[in-house]
Amino acid sequence: MSITFISAVIILLALGYFAWQLLWWIMMHQQDRDELQNQKKDEISKRRAVNYSILAKEMGDIYYSKPRYHPTRWYTPAPNYNGKYVTTDRYGLRIDRKKVRSGAEKILFFGGSTMFSTTTRDQGAIPEIINRRLRLNKMICLNYGIGGYSTYAEISAFCEALRRETNCRIAVFYDGVNEIAMYLEMIQSRLGDDFFTHAGFPFMSVTKTALKNYIDEDIKARLPRSIGIVMDALNVLADRFSSATASISLANRDIFQHAMAIATTYEYNIRILHGIADAYSVKPLFIWQPDIFTTKKRLTQWEMQIISNYPPFMPELTQKVKNLVIHNATLVGYGLIDGTGWLDDLIGDHFYDYCHVSEEANEIIAYEIERLIRETLIKSTVS
Repeated sequence: MSITFISAVIILLALGYFAWQLLWWIMMHQQDRDELQNQKKDEISKRRAVNYSILAKEMGDIYYSKPRYHPTRWYTPAPNYNGKYVTTDRYGLRIDRKKVRSGAEKILFFGGSTMFSTTTRDQGAIPEIINRRLRLNKMICLNYGIGGYSTYAEISAFCEALRRETNCRIAVFYDGVNEIAMYLEMIQSRLGDDFFTHAGFPFMSVTKTALKNYIDEDIKARLPRSIGIVMDALNVLADRFSSATASISLANRDIFQHAMAIATTYEYNIRILHGIADAYSVKPLFIWQPDIFTTKKRLTQWEMQIISNYPPFMPELTQKVKNLVIHNATLVGYGLIDGTGWLDDLIGDHFYDYCHVSEEANEIIAYEIERLIRETLIKSTVS
């Protein structure tokens, strides 16, 4: 055996060893960082006597373990879920149907995970806060927000709600972050065909799980139980190997074009939602929501660290999309509300990530939306 061959083997083994040590260090560093982040999130949650670890597990159950496939809006969270902090009805909505009084007028709330409120208990979701504040015996707020939904999915959800719920008076559409996030996921996935570009992209991680659950349930119903158990084990392994995602980068010269594409898709979806609302004599309220990139809140060290975890183009892209949306003549004509300044006066840690916020922050947002609802009700009474 030649000395050259032995040297090559030693070099390869050494490189493999150092590569393994580097990978191990990265994994441990990531684990330490995740633990620190969860500690901070738990600190924020404890201000309202919520154990964040339990809340996160329940959210993981309904979105990443047990979501249900939906043929027209991709997926729904697990239905009939009764956790310590999270409750869903038979449709996977964060609604306590026992509180829905017969004959009550409905205020429907649509949006993504910030409306569903994945960082708070049931009582901390925006619709539930407004329910407590309005105290109207003949009116109730219903939470149709679903994590990962953008305005395209809300079109189907709105149609469904109008068929299911009676006496719908107002519909609140609280959007923004998922218009951008789903567009970026589309670019990342390289699946940007005409349909996704024009309509909107699904939150693919939950969509895939929901579809897999649907297929597995159908197949396992036809197979012996032993084979079904083997399928479950294989699915767990498949999840482990398919969880990695590629990083995203946008050239500075292209940011405006991407912002324009996002704003255009949002406008066309809002046109459809406005038309549906008008046809059913429901008053729509369209709100562009706040996030960590658009707020003028004095950010804490923790919140500055959150920003550093996102691609460097995010602040500019988010601001450009916001400016295009709030100055769009059609959307202004529909009464679009710029809510990006609602959290400007908050003090302390309130962001869990770039868009999910504390229960205290939700109370401020709920106060602003409640004010808009009261103004809308007064105007409709006068007219």
